[in-house]
Amino acid sequence: MGKPPEVDNDPALLKHWELLQSPLISDRASRRVDIVVLKYKSPDIEARCISRLIQHTDWPYKVTWYDARNQTANFSKIWNRLVFESVCDYICIMDSDAYVSSNWLSVMMETFDSEFYCKPSLNSTEYVCAAPVGVVVPVTNHGGGHPIQWTDYSDNTPFLVREEQVSGFFFLFRKAVLNDVGYFDERFYIFGQDSDWIDRVHASNWNVVVRPDVHVAHDVSASVSKAQAEGEFEPVAEGRMTQLVYKIIDKEKAAGVYEAPQYSE
Repeated sequence: MGKPPEVDNDPALLKHWELLQSPLISDRASRRVDIVVLKYKSPDIEARCISRLIQHTDWPYKVTWYDARNQTANFSKIWNRLVFESVCDYICIMDSDAYVSSNWLSVMMETFDSEFYCKPSLNSTEYVCAAPVGVVVPVTNHGGGHPIQWTDYSDNTPFLVREEQVSGFFFLFRKAVLNDVGYFDERFYIFGQDSDWIDRVHASNWNVVVRPDVHVAHDVSASVSKAQAEGEFEPVAEGRMTQLVYKIIDKEKAAGVYEAPQYSE
């Protein structure tokens, strides 16, 4: 529709018309974050999760809310597909039994600024420029996280982790990291793909930062426990399978034939 002639004679209408012609800001320009959540088994828990996201997310975002109830064993495959399809440069993968707190995303996103300073290790008194930051994680309650994220820190200063594992229940990362370290290994069953991926990040030039000033509560395997009760997987076999896949990866690396997983449709 062309501009009606009446618009030129009415400043209010002209301003409104100009707003109508303005294009949407791209996800890249706005640094929008794609928050990927796998909806799984527990509607009440999932409702609390999304409610907290809506209430406490103060940064441009979109939510990819994926119903995974019929794909129990394929978390890494789902992650790969959704991350591959995302048009955002920043992605947060989280469990549906995780609950964010106020200002979480704006605080975590500042970590990616090129001049962001933090401690080079947990107990250091020094400060270093953290760039390039590839992955940012919060602290949490004791369950569902690795030890470095369990602590109730009195000092909220962010710090780098060089070798320590971080939990895959909630992590924010640059999509560009995938170009260097690959995607998630689809040979893992339900657990293990996050740890394997973080190992590759540690081996790269990207840094992993823990934000003690961001707390994300976690109900700890609430949905997976329900899947176990319904006979969809057996935790002992799952543990054995995870160990087996790690052994296969180690053998591939020792033989010089290991290739980081890639994804394509």
